[in-house]
Amino acid sequence: MKPLGLSLGFDGSGLRMGVRTPSKVEDAVWEAVTLAIESGWSPQQFKNEVADAWRERLHDEAKDAVEVLSR
Repeated sequence: MKPLGLSLGFDGSGLRMGVRTPSKVEDAVWEAVTLAIESGWSPQQFKNEVADAWRERLHDEAKDAVEVLSR
């Protein structure tokens, strides 16, 4: 899981500090990277797999949209 982060900002009373909790997506990415490293993958292998998954998901969504719009 991704470590907590610190946030800094200004509000009406001055400087504000807080703790930022990672999103589910950020945690999932960190877990996937950890698993890839433990499995001996290179950064390039991980990058290629992410690109393939992203492309396939967008292709499926586009195909579904065409089916809906063609009815």
